[in-house]
Amino acid sequence: MLGPTNRTIQLASSSSPLPVQEIVDKIDIVVTPAISAAGIYAAGDALGGLLTFANAALAAGGSGTITKVVVIDEDQERAPIDIVFFNQTFGATANNSPFDPTDADLANNIGYVDVAATDYANFVDNSVAAKASGLRMPFDYVLVGTSLFAQAVVRSAPTYTAVDDITIKITVQRYA
Repeated sequence: MLGPTNRTIQLASSSSPLPVQEIVDKIDIVVTPAISAAGIYAAGDALGGLLTFANAALAAGGSGTITKVVVIDEDQERAPIDIVFFNQTFGATANNSPFDPTDADLANNIGYVDVAATDYANFVDNSVAAKASGLRMPFDYVLVGTSLFAQAVVRSAPTYTAVDDITIKITVQRYA
């Protein structure tokens, strides 16, 4: 959890169609997918396997909003990546294989975040991308359990050096 617990009321309006919900806190959830070292990915390949963002909701079937996604790239590939979110576990595509969700799995999709190559801040030997401005992906009472699930998909052909070169962090506002 980041800092002290927030006690704020989120009001519904025409510009914010969410029902009235109490924001209990914000939490950062970090996942490091096991990826291929020295394996060349093709555009459309899964980057790692099933990603589990545990405790995204306070209770089973709970709700919240993803407000930020950060991709830490320790290999400085700066590859465009889509992160496809689901409200329950699904038949994830194996790492470094073409992403091909079933129609039934897509019915449980709650959205995706596209991280473009231009979103990365480039440093000497690593890079980081953050998507926060305007990002508001709610999951309202649709989770099966308390976890969110995702699959990362590359949109170029990166070649990472180590199996832990990518870390994905999401920030979630959790509601009561």
